[in-house]
Amino acid sequence: MTSLERQKGATSLTIATDSQTTERVTIRHPEAADPDAWLLFKGKPFTQADWNAIAPKGALRDGVRANAWVCRDGRNAIVDFTPPPS
Repeated sequence: MTSLERQKGATSLTIATDSQTTERVTIRHPEAADPDAWLLFKGKPFTQADWNAIAPKGALRDGVRANAWVCRDGRNAIVDFTPPPS
């Protein structure tokens, strides 16, 4: 991942892919809700504590990887984060 932006109503991330492309994924969510329902962490349901592993204090940690499944029908993508190697 090269960027992560959390805003009211939407969370966007930019992924530099292994195929040498750059993809932007946006998850829409009600202003009062977190995007966590559409996120996974190492294949498991995402928790608030997982934010610290990928973006402590709101800054994206170097080396975080993400797989995104994007639907063509307009539904939100599902994103699975993997922390950087130790």
